[in-house]
Amino acid sequence: MKTINISAEDFIKIAGRDESHFFDIKEFAVGGKAVQKIAAAFSNADGGEFIIGVKDKGSGLPPQDRWESIKDIEQFNGHLQALFEVKPALDVQYAFLQRDGVSGYALRITVEK
Repeated sequence: MKTINISAEDFIKIAGRDESHFFDIKEFAVGGKAVQKIAAAFSNADGGEFIIGVKDKGSGLPPQDRWESIKDIEQFNGHLQALFEVKPALDVQYAFLQRDGVSGYALRITVEK
């Protein structure tokens, strides 16, 4: 499984980034149907990227406190399974993000057009 280490500064950029037609942030509690809907929408448009395991601006938390710190990458299996159940299959890539000096993971999913 691909794991990418990101710095605190990189995380602040991610957490502070505006959501758009090309980028979305979702909390870990997001359901499989929502994951499928986001991925299909990106695939039907120009592609995009979303990250699971980061709270969005609506949480009211400052960017540095939005990391949910999911302890085990296997906890993302339901999200990935939902993603790969979409028919026809989507062109997706994924990687686990890990913050320098902070425990846990987030899941970054990139969807191609």
